[in-house]
Amino acid sequence: MTKRLLDCSASDLAAFTKQELLASIAGSEGRVLAAECIGVTQPLLGDVTNAEFAASMGADILLLNMFDVKEPVVKGLPQGDLQGTRFVS
Repeated sequence: MTKRLLDCSASDLAAFTKQELLASIAGSEGRVLAAECIGVTQPLLGDVTNAEFAASMGADILLLNMFDVKEPVVKGLPQGDLQGTRFVS
């Protein structure tokens, strides 16, 4: 049995054959949505970040574009919410 697409690591994906990749997508019920969010832009909704909004609409993977881990800024978060956060790449 093949892992679902969202449960795979990069090495799993690199080792997949065509049939295994198709089975992995089918195991995810054909639904894997990615959304790109830019944290330094104003949010679409007042006090909800664009990443939170995309996740609420069903995004499985969030790409944080223009995100600086040394000086994190995400508009829509209350001031100080990112302090002490540990970011792993």
